[in-house]
Amino acid sequence: MKNILFKLLFVLLLVLSVTFMACGTEEKEPEVEKEPDPITEPIEDEPTEEPPSEEIDFSIINEYILKLFNNIEISEDIDLPTEIAALKAKLEWIYDSPYLVDGKFTPPAVDEELMTKVIITVMGVKEELDVLFKLKGSNKYTLEDVEAYLMDNYDGLEISSDIEFPLYLDEFGATLIWESGEDEYLTSEGKFTAPILDLENDLFVTIILNGKRKEVDLTVTLKGWGTEMDVIKDWVNKQIPKELTTSIRLPISHNRYKSTLSWTSSDEAHMTSEGYITKDPDNDIEVTLTCDIEYNGEKDTVTVKTKVLKLSNSEKNFEVKDWLDSLFSDVEEVNSDINLPTSYEKYGAKITWKSNSPGIITESGKYNIPISDRVVSLVATSTIGDSTVSMTYSFNTYGKQINDVWEGVNKILSYIALEHITNFTYITYGGQAGYERNKVQEYGYLLFVTQDKSVITDRMLDYTYGHCRTGIKKTSTEYIVIHDTWNTSPSAGALAHANYLSNINDDPNGDYISWHFVIDEDYAVQQLPLDEVAYHAGDGSHVYGDTYYNTTYKYQSIGGGNRNGIGIETCVNFGTNYTNVMRRCAKLVAELLIDYNLGLERVKQHHDFSGKDCPCVMRNNNRWEEFLNMVEIFYYCKTVLKDVTFKWTSLSPTILDNEGHIINHPGEETVVRYKVEVTYLGETKTFEFSSIVDALK
Repeated sequence: MKNILFKLLFVLLLVLSVTFMACGTEEKEPEVEKEPDPITEPIEDEPTEEPPSEEIDFSIINEYILKLFNNIEISEDIDLPTEIAALKAKLEWIYDSPYLVDGKFTPPAVDEELMTKVIITVMGVKEELDVLFKLKGSNKYTLEDVEAYLMDNYDGLEISSDIEFPLYLDEFGATLIWESGEDEYLTSEGKFTAPILDLENDLFVTIILNGKRKEVDLTVTLKGWGTEMDVIKDWVNKQIPKELTTSIRLPISHNRYKSTLSWTSSDEAHMTSEGYITKDPDNDIEVTLTCDIEYNGEKDTVTVKTKVLKLSNSEKNFEVKDWLDSLFSDVEEVNSDINLPTSYEKYGAKITWKSNSPGIITESGKYNIPISDRVVSLVATSTIGDSTVSMTYSFNTYGKQINDVWEGVNKILSYIALEHITNFTYITYGGQAGYERNKVQEYGYLLFVTQDKSVITDRMLDYTYGHCRTGIKKTSTEYIVIHDTWNTSPSAGALAHANYLSNINDDPNGDYISWHFVIDEDYAVQQLPLDEVAYHAGDGSHVYGDTYYNTTYKYQSIGGGNRNGIGIETCVNFGTNYTNVMRRCAKLVAELLIDYNLGLERVKQHHDFSGKDCPCVMRNNNRWEEFLNMVEIFYYCKTVLKDVTFKWTSLSPTILDNEGHIINHPGEETVVRYKVEVTYLGETKTFEFSSIVDALK
């Protein structure tokens, strides 16, 4: 420390010639005879002076004090200067540390920092300066020393109230981090909540000393407030939820403290003494349960209140489902009108029905003999408030052999003349940016069939590289395979796809892809001979009758799509009415079924042959059965009624056109009328019908 004082003396002697502008003195040569010692010689008392007229510059003093004292390491006693005589400055050191008292140094356990404050006074003007000392610690304690301290003072301790866990041990210079095993009763901060019985609790303490860590496990006893009977009573209380939505099992004994529990309910109608509940339809019901306890000859009673919540709308709907199941689940065949309930009065439920074959079984349950044997599915939807539940019931229906053509006419007309013309929205899907998902409004339609044959546009491909035109002859035709193009670009109609395939066909590096037909609202374009294999179904060389597992789509598939199928692509381009595409496709499919003597069951989705989600629009909008109904109607008219012609006329032309389309939906429910003139062997009969156009959804 003496070296520090000599350095300060030397520095100050160098600045004795500096003029203190704040004191207003003139420059003068220092006296040669004697230089005062600014450290050892005291400043003589002087008469009180007026404060200097200019601000004193403390920067020089501050700079030298910091240079000599800031961040110094103290490991022994130190004499801190109290004045700098040459500068007429008094120094007052202020700090609070048990390790440095009036310059007397006692080493702490570990190295510490001590922030001191120096008050500098010059000519009555004061300024404060912060100076940091580094106190050198003895570092004589180890982690084991701290562990021993903790074991002596805490291990085995009984705790019955809040306790203050030390976070720092001054004696050792150690930091402690506490964690409690039973945080419910003793938190890591020492907050105590008494358990019922005495409870052993683990304390986990992490010691941090001299940059090292050690974890110590301590065991303390948390003092309880009660008896074993109190434990049983507390446990019983916790077994009963405050609100009940389902029945519960009421315990008859405590697992650890073998006891006998018996229960009594204040309202057996809503909750029995065994825990079975019966909900009220409209109100929550409060129930008081009384539990009588016997344990080791001691008796006590616990009373618990709970609430049986009222039936939710969802639960009410499932009761409606159970009721409908009892009416329809066991019905296998329908051959007459059926009663389809539209409400469940007990809960005010509204029940709506949707048929996948409304020409056979309508939404009101009216039955028409089908054209051929069909399985008809009816979906019932029950709605109560914001809750809905749907159920599907399937029935076998059987076609009837007609006795004459006019009976067949009546049959097909009743099949077409729907009781309700429904409207709905559907989505077309594609991979084109900006057109990935497109919502389309279908206002509703009736399938006014005509007997004219499909017009085919010939865009037959030349045989080039075998990528599109395979040149492989089919052994037989067994399937009609339906696809959609997955191309929603506005211009991606049938002719555009025909050009696309032609370009691939002329490219020596083109993909192996082809189809027989591509169809939009206006065109049915043929590109391959029908007796030639095309690459469209994704089932490779598998033939009719094969089954295989498609590893790409993880699907058990059938074979024969490529080798024994006719591939038809339906266009889904933005702006198209896909219902009209389905209609044109259904007519062509019916004609192909006739040409190849195939039944309706041979109309398949691309999905059946590979697992691919195609035709995506029909599949994801639940329109596949609707498409098959169209095929069936065209097929019947072109076979059983092949010599019959139909001429349809709308009697509500502002709403319904002569092709059966709703062209101007009024918004509200309305009725449309139409007639059909049927001619057979020179005889013409006129039939008139009406249908309800459902309100716009």
